[in-house]
Amino acid sequence: MASLKICCPHCEESFDFPELFHKKVQNKEKLASNICPKCETRIPDAYIKNRARLFLKQLQVMYYRGNYQCIESDCRNKTRQLLLKGKCNVVGCKGRVRAEVPEEQANDTLRYLQGLVNVEKYKNEIDLHKKPEQRGNTGAVKQEINIPHKDMLDSIKPYIDEFLDHSKYNKVDLPQIFSFMMQQPSVKAN
Repeated sequence: MASLKICCPHCEESFDFPELFHKKVQNKEKLASNICPKCETRIPDAYIKNRARLFLKQLQVMYYRGNYQCIESDCRNKTRQLLLKGKCNVVGCKGRVRAEVPEEQANDTLRYLQGLVNVEKYKNEIDLHKKPEQRGNTGAVKQEINIPHKDMLDSIKPYIDEFLDHSKYNKVDLPQIFSFMMQQPSVKAN
């Protein structure tokens, strides 16, 4: 799974875009994700939005490129040809082929990106980690958490959600699952 990389336009520092705050950077746990951890300068919102959109476009291009690779260590053939039953098209190779960017990986990457900008999920997780006596009124706890760049994150989320909504991977086909219940028993005439 790929990660969203941000390059600071001020100091050229490259870092993985974190979930709301830089928790993995020592002594920078309270630093918002739109602040560079090296020079501590605010990265423009338009820059982060554009980087997220480019990241999604790159993922889309890689997925729809449709490259397959043989998993046999001696072959490792790459192709875009349609394959019969997932078998390698090289004469003499009995290996199977696998998509270079399978549906699961593309979906996991989209879910990862959605998790980076989902402010409500973050607030709910903070509330769940508190002790029951500290929780009190859940609405009040959510209001206490200060996320200075919430508007910017909320503006990116619909774009990511649109990609996830178009993904068949997130749909459950109930008629398909329960089709056995819909079948009418056949009545035999004597």
